[in-house]
Amino acid sequence: LMCLEPFWLGMRCRNGLTLISIMNIVLVTFLVCLVSVCVSAWAEKTLRISSNADLELDDASALMRKADAPQVFFSLTTMPKRIPKVKPVLDAIVEGQSRPPDKVFLAVPPETVLPKWLESYNSTSRRPGVLQVLRMASDYGPASKLLAAAAELKDDNAIIIYGDDDIIYGKDVVAEHVKAQELSAVPTAFGTRRINVGGVEFLEATGSISMPLKSVPKEAFKVNNFPATCRLSDDYFIGYYLAKARVPLGLLEKCQYDFGAGTWPSACGIHSVPSIEHIDALSQLAKFDSPEQEHRSQGGDWRTQLHRYEQCGEFINTHI
Repeated sequence: LMCLEPFWLGMRCRNGLTLISIMNIVLVTFLVCLVSVCVSAWAEKTLRISSNADLELDDASALMRKADAPQVFFSLTTMPKRIPKVKPVLDAIVEGQSRPPDKVFLAVPPETVLPKWLESYNSTSRRPGVLQVLRMASDYGPASKLLAAAAELKDDNAIIIYGDDDIIYGKDVVAEHVKAQELSAVPTAFGTRRINVGGVEFLEATGSISMPLKSVPKEAFKVNNFPATCRLSDDYFIGYYLAKARVPLGLLEKCQYDFGAGTWPSACGIHSVPSIEHIDALSQLAKFDSPEQEHRSQGGDWRTQLHRYEQCGEFINTHI
């Protein structure tokens, strides 16, 4: 575009436009472009804010769901002869779970001397403060694996998972219990091994058991009033009163003991600790000649254990 006399702004160009008119066109075009860019940027920012707000609401909902979810506790008990060796068991529960428990209880008799590694466990663990050693004023015997923790807790909806001190529990055991409890329509006890003795169906804690605190039978706390055949048969004794209270029993979907193979599926990650399992093992107690007799003599097997369960059942049915 060439002007005949471009020296003056008011001079007319060949196409009949003045230079001022041309500048006005350029200015309008610039303003239109500027408004377009601003509107586009504003729309993008608005969408981003809206998206972020949605994400924040989703996060808040997730936090609310977490806040509403019941706390999860894992509990076990041990004895002075075994306590020096239980660190791998505790590590698998405290540090090794895909869904970590909120608190882990280790119940011990009041006179138990703690090994040095256990005294400093909470300061050296990758999850400091999670383990709590319970020095029981009242020792419930083997049933302390459940009862000592249950006596400490107040929230009826809390989930208690309990097991044995000579078993390594795989990384998803806690997660499987939590999932089963969340999906259950009614308060239920879940485990990995279920047997029937004398018409009483019950779960065995060796593979872990979970239940809401509200489902723990109150009668179980009277275990010390019963003879040795019941005090040393905690799975049967607790199971008897769960059955009496009509608490349903269930098995974990992905972790169930294979009685034919004599083990759990490899996916469960559950296995015994050889250095612990034979130390005063309840499953190896010799035969009891009477319900009142108490001993820790070894030499028995699963048959003598089942016989002890039957003796406990006979005592309850006769005297209670």
